Amino acid sequence: MRYMISNFMQQLHNGILLIVCVCLFGILFSTLSQPSYAVSTPKQALTEIRSDQSTQSPEEAYEEAAEVIDDPKMGVEKEYEQNIDKYFQEHPEEGGLIESAKELINQVTGGDQ
Repeated sequence: MRYMISNFMQQLHNGILLIVCVCLFGILFSTLSQPSYAVSTPKQALTEIRSDQSTQSPEEAYEEAAEVIDDPKMGVEKEYEQNIDKYFQEHPEEGGLIESAKELINQVTGGDQ
């Protein structure tokens, strides 16, 4: 009987020690935080936006906006399409099901998209 109580107390001690260690590690990692690159206040964000806009003339801003409207495929999307075209030129056998479907639709509709 004495052995069972001693064994039970040892298991209880080990369990409590494990729970305390887990809690301490949780507290340790919750207090460490990575630096935040977000602005602290909305006013600071507006100040940064205004300073960016003040360095640019109204004509340049208008031209950029008009360019975006005229050509919605800019930057990353154009680069992606160029990379895809290059890839399929180098590997024509890997056109895949989608390319086959596009060709079939173009043949049926007579359109060139």
